[in-house]
Amino acid sequence: MSVKTAMAEASQPMFDQAKNTAAAANNYVRGNPWTAVGVAITTGVLLGFLTRKTLVD
Repeated sequence: MSVKTAMAEASQPMFDQAKNTAAAANNYVRGNPWTAVGVAITTGVLLGFLTRKTLVD
């Protein structure tokens, strides 16, 4: 078994979990679009505030 094959086999569970997580997030956003928009706006405002605060000081 080559190192490349071993790495591919070892990383497969992480890829599967990432795929499942992305599918769950997609389903949630499709079911609750306004909640997702609210979370995105809130996150953007907080990041903007923290970035501005860091750059100004």
